[in-house]
Amino acid sequence: MEFLPVWDKLTALRILHSEDDFGKQYNALPGAIISSFNAMGVVDFAVDAGVAVDLRRVRVVETQASDDVAADTVLRAVAGGLELDGNVIRKAEVVASSGPVVVADAADADATEDEASQEEASE
Repeated sequence: MEFLPVWDKLTALRILHSEDDFGKQYNALPGAIISSFNAMGVVDFAVDAGVAVDLRRVRVVETQASDDVAADTVLRAVAGGLELDGNVIRKAEVVASSGPVVVADAADADATEDEASQEEASE
């Protein structure tokens, strides 16, 4: 949706200039846009922690290792999304699990180094 970046910029400028006299004149614009969205049927949606990452509805902005939560599972929501008649027009932003930290043991590290050395020697 081409208008979403414009809305984001307007919101950022409103926050930046909310204290000066000129900026205060434009405080009503985001409310007018939200009213228009509501009239069109645009609704917010949230993504709960613990659900599987659905890339049709979310954008993963960060991953974190977790021993308790499986990979590709939402750890926490960062920002909600927007949808119109069930169609996502802005994905929610989430932090997702990358699963448990994988620590290579010393034997695996030595084997990998040996294989790399053999490949270099054969070239």
